[in-house]
Amino acid sequence: TNEPPVCPEAATCMRQALAQRADYHAAQAAVSAADASVRAARAGYRPTVSAQASYGTRWMPDATDQPEGTDDQVGVGRVGLVLEIPLFDGHLTGSKVAEQKARMLGAQERSRKLELQIRFEVETALSEIASARERVQTSKQAVGQAEESFRIMKEKYDLGKGTMTDVLDAQTALVTAQTSYARALADLAVADARRKLAVGGILP
Repeated sequence: TNEPPVCPEAATCMRQALAQRADYHAAQAAVSAADASVRAARAGYRPTVSAQASYGTRWMPDATDQPEGTDDQVGVGRVGLVLEIPLFDGHLTGSKVAEQKARMLGAQERSRKLELQIRFEVETALSEIASARERVQTSKQAVGQAEESFRIMKEKYDLGKGTMTDVLDAQTALVTAQTSYARALADLAVADARRKLAVGGILP
């Protein structure tokens, strides 16, 4: 039975997890959004510049001196810049900044805790894989030994040098070894599935 492939090391798996896990991406996006909200709130401290334009008409002075047929009114336009400097807003801007900072710190803390949880999941899965691999190797050797013992007991029985009890005992030992080997392979497959989930993979 083929054994499932595993990550070469925890650091590699961790990089994969941080690159692939949707929950971590969402947590990072929340931090970025909170940071943008802080910067937007701080904009209340900064002066603002706006453009203004107006257009209208006014009466010409000494309109009676104008040639006949000319308009007594002329168009007048104004274009200018308005600079607004916030002086005191009742601490409204400061309150908004403090509120958004608190939200950003909360988002950063949730992201940090999630990263620690991901690391724990990755390291636990790799530890379980290593343990299962050892059991696979040990039980595989036990199967080989049990098969050889069963073959010898059967040959002895066929030659009249052994008893049926010896054959049955050897057969029972072989079945037990095969069962342990199958269980170890199953444990390894489960551990590898947990690793795939931990790094953000999709199970088939």
